[in-house]
Amino acid sequence: MTQADGKLHLKVIAVNEEVEPKFHELLGAYVSDSSQFTGEDIGPFGHLGSHPKAGSWREPNAHVFLVEINDECVGFVHVSHESHGAGSRTAMTISELFLIKKYHNKGVEREIARHLFALFPNRSWSIKDGIATAEDEIIWTEIIEGQENE
Repeated sequence: MTQADGKLHLKVIAVNEEVEPKFHELLGAYVSDSSQFTGEDIGPFGHLGSHPKAGSWREPNAHVFLVEINDECVGFVHVSHESHGAGSRTAMTISELFLIKKYHNKGVEREIARHLFALFPNRSWSIKDGIATAEDEIIWTEIIEGQENE
């Protein structure tokens, strides 16, 4: 879905109490999408189980963001960080990433990265092994390497 101007308007919004219900809905879609890899089944109440990241936006070394395109919630990204002592750059890791399939390979990942890099400048970045398809890992590796070379 595009705006009248034909562009995708992306926002990256920090999860808080106000948008937490949207995050939980997206986690349900994420768990469903990833069930082909995790083997998770529908529980006795007709839904997949809860995700361990559900309350992660409250953790001190984590940041969770909703991704909106044209004011519709289409994904989330979970970023964790750690500092390795005075004078070193804080290491940022994209530890969970979910984007509904219709937005894959449309440049959305690069726009998400631009937002994250602007929010957390002068940091080193990595993506957690196993959170993306091989194709997505290639894209994210290129994005991160491009940012570090700027």
